[in-house]
Amino acid sequence: MGCTGLFPAFYAIRERTKRGTTIQAYDPKAMKEAQHIYLKDVPNISYDHSKYETLKDVDRITLLTEWKEFRSRDFEQLKSQLKELVIF
Repeated sequence: MGCTGLFPAFYAIRERTKRGTTIQAYDPKAMKEAQHIYLKDVPNISYDHSKYETLKDVDRITLLTEWKEFRSRDFEQLKSQLKELVIF
């Protein structure tokens, strides 16, 4: 867990999974590194191939990134895929 100070998202993911949350994750750049290095020992995470694939059947979204890809959101598409439109 030593690198989580550098990556607040990793800390948040670890804390949520400790409390029983199941995570569906997508990151356009660092996902493989997270999966195989930083979060390799963390249970209850699945890694998806696109940001919209990650939305299927989830209760809420927590955005823990600054990637430009996530700055403009298509709320109609979000609403159509989420159970409820809840975004943190």
